[in-house]
Amino acid sequence: MCNRNLAGLEAKLAADWGVRSITISYRYHALHILVIMDREILLAHLRNTRFAPADQDQAQMDARAIAAYLKREYNVRVIGIGSAFGNGRPFRQSSDIDLVVEGLPVAQFYQASARAADMTNLALDIIPLESATAPLLDRVRLEGVEL
Repeated sequence: MCNRNLAGLEAKLAADWGVRSITISYRYHALHILVIMDREILLAHLRNTRFAPADQDQAQMDARAIAAYLKREYNVRVIGIGSAFGNGRPFRQSSDIDLVVEGLPVAQFYQASARAADMTNLALDIIPLESATAPLLDRVRLEGVEL
């Protein structure tokens, strides 16, 4: 049964991903899976997903809209950090929007975060400045963009 399922999986992966073979072994109380596949197909997939550039302009527009909402509703200071704000790291499809917020009441953090997350299709991190670590405070000071 297991070999038949593995053969079916191998055929599907060969058709979709250029997988040439799958070897499964169990040694030293661990399952080892070796997949041999076409390198060009894997690299093309990575270029089109994980490493493809994303729309940094859209991320910045979303961040500014979120900042305007947070300032209007909660009277907070909002600072953008990270690749969405052009700090030298490329903005990729896996990138997110990082906003550091000062003055957001703890009791309203989850409500504000949920509403803000609804305003973008990207992943969003809202970090209270009051609980930021020293390295994060350094990033805010060095690369932060006031929104």
